[in-house]
Amino acid sequence: MPPEQLTRALDIEVRGQHGGKSYTATLSTETPVFRRGRDGEYNEVLSHDPKAVNLERSPLPLIERHDSDTMPIGLVENIRIVDRKLKGSIRFGSSERAKEIEADVEAGIIRNLSVGYSIDEIEERKGNGTRTLVATRWTPHEVSALAIGADANAGFGRNFKKENKKMENIETLENTTTVADPILAERKRAKDIAIAVRTAKIESSFSDNLINQGTPIDEARTLIFAEMYKRDQAEEKPRGSINVAASRDIGDSRSGFVDQLVQSKGRGIINVARDVLAQAGVSGAYGMSSDKLIKRAMSVSDFTGILADTADKTLRAGYEDEPSTHRQWVSVSSVRDFKTVSRPVLGAAPGLSKVLEGGAYPFGSMDDATSSYKVEKYGKILKLTYELLKNDDLGAFLRLIPALGQAARRKEADVCYDFFAENAGLGPTMAEDAKALFHADHKNITTGGSFNAALLAAGRLLLRKQTAVGGVGLLGLQPATLLVPAEEEHNAELLMAAASRIVSSGLESDVTPWIQSLNLVVEARLPADAAYLIANGNQVDSLELGFIDGEEAPQFETKEGFEVDETAFKCRHVFEARFLDHRGIVKMPIV
Repeated sequence: MPPEQLTRALDIEVRGQHGGKSYTATLSTETPVFRRGRDGEYNEVLSHDPKAVNLERSPLPLIERHDSDTMPIGLVENIRIVDRKLKGSIRFGSSERAKEIEADVEAGIIRNLSVGYSIDEIEERKGNGTRTLVATRWTPHEVSALAIGADANAGFGRNFKKENKKMENIETLENTTTVADPILAERKRAKDIAIAVRTAKIESSFSDNLINQGTPIDEARTLIFAEMYKRDQAEEKPRGSINVAASRDIGDSRSGFVDQLVQSKGRGIINVARDVLAQAGVSGAYGMSSDKLIKRAMSVSDFTGILADTADKTLRAGYEDEPSTHRQWVSVSSVRDFKTVSRPVLGAAPGLSKVLEGGAYPFGSMDDATSSYKVEKYGKILKLTYELLKNDDLGAFLRLIPALGQAARRKEADVCYDFFAENAGLGPTMAEDAKALFHADHKNITTGGSFNAALLAAGRLLLRKQTAVGGVGLLGLQPATLLVPAEEEHNAELLMAAASRIVSSGLESDVTPWIQSLNLVVEARLPADAAYLIANGNQVDSLELGFIDGEEAPQFETKEGFEVDETAFKCRHVFEARFLDHRGIVKMPIV
């Protein structure tokens, strides 16, 4: 997982080069910055030992407010450590926005920079009751122009050394410049406060109060910074808002979060929410209560996306795990849309006619032997609320999702096996002749008898003698599947075991060897009064299961609520089943 990118804003000590376009600036110092983390509050210090700062990314881009979506406004070059401070030369670009920012810097309106960095190595140091974490190896990524800094000891406009003084003794330009007119000074104070508040994206009423109360500019900056920190801790981001860099980080680790939730069955959702918010750049994520954490996470699209991916994965797992006897003998097809589709049946192929020397080939047709159907849509919506997440830690929700997948597979089986109960057990009405699937005219139903080898032999005989459309040509169908109700499972196993022993021992028996080659399918949905022999699907059509666009697994969609704290998950399964031809299945009544 890539290291989290942090930022620290501070007033920058800058030495301007008159008449030029380059500015020598202090980018960072060892000034402690207060932070809240997973283990509580602490001061963070960036070590400025030459070995501590990784400058492999130098030169760095100069951007605005850490907004990586915008084009850079300049470049920070010649980055080096001087007197345990990180310094660099700032050169502004030629764009109109770059010129505007440069003009504001020269006018003293924008005084601050903020360094975006990641920490590679850190160690804890304690002293005077204060917990301090020192970054002993860290990497600067970018530098941003800001309105407000955290270090009151340096800043834009505070850049001219007094002669014969050390670098540390720096005075502000405004302190060495006399303002003769108090009215102009007040106007400047009010203007600086208003610009700082507007740049910090704080309500204008906040600047009005500071101006009316006569707050000095330095004190105003401190109050504005405190207000920004307070806002970052309390405000709710718009749903789905996330910066581009964070989105890339989340994308790299998203599958890991999904696997974590799937394997833990939803336990650990609090940790996932915290990590997602931290990677999304939400300050104070590790210090939030679980209550606030979940609510904040529900407003971030990456978090709800992880929940959706987790739900989809568990849905498919439930679908695959559900027993599905119908999939052992039906054929599967892809359907393009919801319109009625026509299928020519394999048993309808016309017989071949003799062609005399030099004679014309006769035409055949399959137009009269087609079956049609259209897919249907099935589904359900589940709502994942903030309260459910908080009270149940996602466990119940993720246990329910695979159950939806299981329900989708069961729905397929229900549709397939419901056909056997139609027309008082004779099956659905066939399109080709408006007769039931199992009908004397179709020659696919035996006389009743005990469930034994003789009954199966009678069913096999009917399959063998099936003819193509019009009664022209024997199909010679080979039985492939023995479909029995649960009540006959034991008897079917005895028959197949006996057939296997006959093959291995060479003994004579009324149980013939061909029975052992059958694929035994036991289905509790079938009525107990019949068993079925089904031909090989490569020879003739039987029951076809069609899925829209070939999507056999159920699909998931999500929708986030705005007025309420909830995410809706919709499960949709689109399919249909239809018997295409009566020739591929024989009913054997059991009495």
